[in-house]
Amino acid sequence: MESKNAIRGELTDPFLYKVYWKLILEDVCKHIELPPTTYVKNRLHEIHKKALNYSTIAGKPSSVLSQFIFEVVAEYAISGIFIRTSKKQPFGIEKMLFTDIVAVDGKIKQVWDLL
Repeated sequence: MESKNAIRGELTDPFLYKVYWKLILEDVCKHIELPPTTYVKNRLHEIHKKALNYSTIAGKPSSVLSQFIFEVVAEYAISGIFIRTSKKQPFGIEKMLFTDIVAVDGKIKQVWDLL
């Protein structure tokens, strides 16, 4: 049976879930020095949902998931923790100058272009 979102044509992009579970939560784990195990990521997810007043993100349209991801990343940014939203951004990018040069996929880029 299709979800209500699929029936209304509001499909959730699975890429957003991948970014959240594989990149964002792993970055959070690195910053707070916890192993990025399934258990730890699930606990962090429950904390994010509770802190941001989301009952669930499962089956929600992409607009809701994007907003949730934005709010999670923004909460960490307020605390001075930069969470990557793209694998092209090197870990620790927040400590670099905007004009620093980094190699990404074999190409030279300025940090500013990766934000």
